[in-house]
Amino acid sequence: MVFVGVGLGEVSTCRVVVSENQTLNKGDLLGHFHFGGSTHCLIFGPHIKVTPYDGRPERCLEGLKLQVGEGALQVQERAA
Repeated sequence: MVFVGVGLGEVSTCRVVVSENQTLNKGDLLGHFHFGGSTHCLIFGPHIKVTPYDGRPERCLEGLKLQVGEGALQVQERAA
């Protein structure tokens, strides 16, 4: 999986605090944005199946509003 931090127009800096090949655990700090808004995207390889958290693969997640800590996706490794 790849994490891409994206600073919005007003963001002056995206500060990444992890190193290449560093082992991470759930909840570990990846970095932070300086000033203003931000977003991110996750990129999964073809061996990963990603579906909406409610199990409806046809559901469009675009524009979905979530509460902090609320699940959005289920991620599973595809069967070989």
